[in-house]
Amino acid sequence: MGLAKGMRRWIRRRRRRAPKPVFLAGPPPGIESGELASICKREFGTHPRTIEYQRLSGWKPTGTFRVRLTLSGRRRVCVIFKNALYLDEDIPALVGLPLAPGPPEWGVYQAKDDGLVGYLPRVYWMNEVTPGRHYRYLLEDLGEKYRRLDRRSETVVRLAANLSCLHQTFMSSGISRQSELLLRYDEAFRRGLLEYAFRNIQTYALRSTDSLVHEVVERWSEIADLVGRSGPGGRLPPTLVHGDLNFANIMVSRRDDRDIKLIDWEWAGFAEPHADLASLLKRADPVLEAQAVRAYAGTDSRLGLDEHIGLYSWWQLQRGLLDAGFMAAQLGQDDYEGHLDRVGFVERSLQRVLGSHAVLSSA
Repeated sequence: MGLAKGMRRWIRRRRRRAPKPVFLAGPPPGIESGELASICKREFGTHPRTIEYQRLSGWKPTGTFRVRLTLSGRRRVCVIFKNALYLDEDIPALVGLPLAPGPPEWGVYQAKDDGLVGYLPRVYWMNEVTPGRHYRYLLEDLGEKYRRLDRRSETVVRLAANLSCLHQTFMSSGISRQSELLLRYDEAFRRGLLEYAFRNIQTYALRSTDSLVHEVVERWSEIADLVGRSGPGGRLPPTLVHGDLNFANIMVSRRDDRDIKLIDWEWAGFAEPHADLASLLKRADPVLEAQAVRAYAGTDSRLGLDEHIGLYSWWQLQRGLLDAGFMAAQLGQDDYEGHLDRVGFVERSLQRVLGSHAVLSSA
């Protein structure tokens, strides 16, 4: 049996009661006061009188910070500093990962004067410290004018219906031609994913009493067979996808929910469009999920509804394995009791794996 309902409620209560991060004096780790002052002078016309920051990242040792700058006349401006390091010692889950996240975001944030810019926060400054390993960004803080997408909102269905148009915008942008920076969710990725996920989930199972984990291990040959297939129905040509289009990375305007911004482009690359649909709906209510898949299918006549459902389920299966394998590796040898939210993340990911397996097996 998975996490008990009482434990789930405890996790939700802990999240609600968690104190908001406080602002600390000075610049955040990873950027110097002089660098911030120079950028502030260029962008806002004056040096900051004070600099404060608060950590926004939950589990990464470096991560993302909100920086509050006090300017002349007591004017305050908030910006986002993202210190993105992709080092095995900082993120153990990178070991053996069949993709290299990071470079795609560097490419995306270089977008100039094309349709993609409208979906991005303003980029004040960016710095490639070590190619492929370390990037720094100073970005617009969307927090005042935008909010995260509510997974219960009908906006989810509208976004699914507009996903094809969104992908067309991605493909017409300059980043689509920088193939050396983009990930490829292809056959090599699938083979690597199976090895990566099985190793990490099997290791995780040695310490877990969760029946879901052990069921996935026991049924691995069936799951691997489904992933190894070329995909049900007539496959679609690859398109440029966001790669991690989950609710936390979709910011919706407080004034007009048709106005959205997308953040965290580390996983952008070429895949079938259903890869983004799977990310978008992985925590959606089942009723909303079904409505959204139908809405998307209605915009793409190249496949029938059953084929769209099959291809969506196939990508949900892969997404669930990637998420479960990644977080299982990230937990590593940590005390699981201290990371119950991450344990719950692994459980939810494996539930999607088994749910997609059931759909595909019955097709």
